[in-house]
Amino acid sequence: MANNLTNPEYFDMVGVVYEISQRNQQRGLYSEAARVYADRNPERYHPDRRFFARIHGNALAYGNFAGPPRNAGPRENPNTDAILAAVAANPQTSTRTIAGDLDISKTAVHVLKKNEYKPYKIHIHQELTEEDFYPRLEYCLWSLQRAPVSVRRTMHSDECTFRSDGTVNRHNSHYWPIENPHWMRERQMQDRFSVNTWCGIIDEYVVKSIF
Repeated sequence: MANNLTNPEYFDMVGVVYEISQRNQQRGLYSEAARVYADRNPERYHPDRRFFARIHGNALAYGNFAGPPRNAGPRENPNTDAILAAVAANPQTSTRTIAGDLDISKTAVHVLKKNEYKPYKIHIHQELTEEDFYPRLEYCLWSLQRAPVSVRRTMHSDECTFRSDGTVNRHNSHYWPIENPHWMRERQMQDRFSVNTWCGIIDEYVVKSIF
């Protein structure tokens, strides 16, 4: 009910408080103010002495009845040092893990972004072996000899393997630094899979397939 009070009601309540205070009745001030307000306004909501004390204090401290304004500025996070220390010890940790270890909310952990930390995701690249070097070199030399005709006749493709073990999911693979570390991991992607998607581009045409 207190949330539905109008400004005139708030003003009348504080007015009663000031009226009682002028009589030098500081002892029991808010209890007396609550009683006088109820007698004068029988049709209104009658809050207790604690409500009168709260709105009076807010009016003196903040110039309003609701309390400190929401745009008064962000509060300093007391766990900032502990959060930054957790990231320094393990840059691959997650906000959920930090929140659980420090017994704080996940929202509090986002102080990392205020300190210019970013959650860079890992990039998965096809693993190259020693046998791959010379075929790649030969192809580059051949392509240079036929450029620019070969560029329009060369298909550029990429593929992604979705496996049942979820290794394609990079959502939880983060690295928390201030500068991009270009974090990569080599792995063999052309192995057994459940679903494989492939896309190729040749000249101005796009070819897709799922198999």
